[in-house]
Amino acid sequence: MEESAHPPNITDERLMQSYPTRSTAPDADLMAHDTPLPAATRNLIIALSVIGTLGAGLLFALGYLARHFEAQGSVAFTLRAPNGWKYWLPGLLLAILVGAIITALARRDERPELPSITVGIFPAVTLVTGLLVIAVYHDRRWWFVAPIVVWLAILIGTISRALLTMPDGFTRDVARTSLTVVTYVIGFIALAMVYINKYRSVFSASAVVIIAFFLLLEMTDGEHASLLRRAVYAVVGALIVGQVTWVINYWSATGWTGGAFLLAIFYLVAGMSGAQLRDRIQVFDVIEFGGVALVAIAIVSAAVWFQA
Repeated sequence: MEESAHPPNITDERLMQSYPTRSTAPDADLMAHDTPLPAATRNLIIALSVIGTLGAGLLFALGYLARHFEAQGSVAFTLRAPNGWKYWLPGLLLAILVGAIITALARRDERPELPSITVGIFPAVTLVTGLLVIAVYHDRRWWFVAPIVVWLAILIGTISRALLTMPDGFTRDVARTSLTVVTYVIGFIALAMVYINKYRSVFSASAVVIIAFFLLLEMTDGEHASLLRRAVYAVVGALIVGQVTWVINYWSATGWTGGAFLLAIFYLVAGMSGAQLRDRIQVFDVIEFGGVALVAIAIVSAAVWFQA
């Protein structure tokens, strides 16, 4: 019997098994990249922008009025001065109020890794930082500079935090990076403003511990860890930064130099804490955060030595 010159027919089933068709489902990363913002998130971003703008505007008004009445001797920028409460009490109430309003707005998107109790931390600390800047540099330029920096920081920080509710992908990665960077900026300014006053260590180190605790707790928003565990890490990290403050208070460093040194320690603590919460500290984490912190500490220490 003569063989056929053509190969035998292959069934459709075997053909499908041998040559699987390419899936038409969109790539997961592309979906995450192109996922539109939900209407609730867009409305929240608009509300956060309005609240941040109002908070910065009221900070400007407070700085202007305080400087006006300071010239008359009825207001002081120093907390321990007899009339210091007239500046600090309204300022602290403003920070608490803005933080509380933003917390209330964020309750709709609350989830275990993003509890609403922490969402008001960053805007409140940012406003307190603005109060510190105006109290130290209370001339006309800083009535404008401090509120503008506060306004931008609140917008970037709160909107980035709101976008952490998005699925893993480009938008969430940008939000996480933006929140981390703006937190370091505000942390640096706040730590420098505390150090520049050269208060006794019991006061300055305590203030640094409080600032570092809240910022470290806020920076771990979005991590898949319990709030209690995050709080414990923040307490330990804040105590480390506070102990370093106690040591460098004996330096003859300027406020900004001391703030840079404290920021290097804060960066190391924040990086290692975040790495441990995400998975476990790896060798790369030690090299990255430890190396950057070590270089920064060396540069700042050299600057202090040359200043002396």
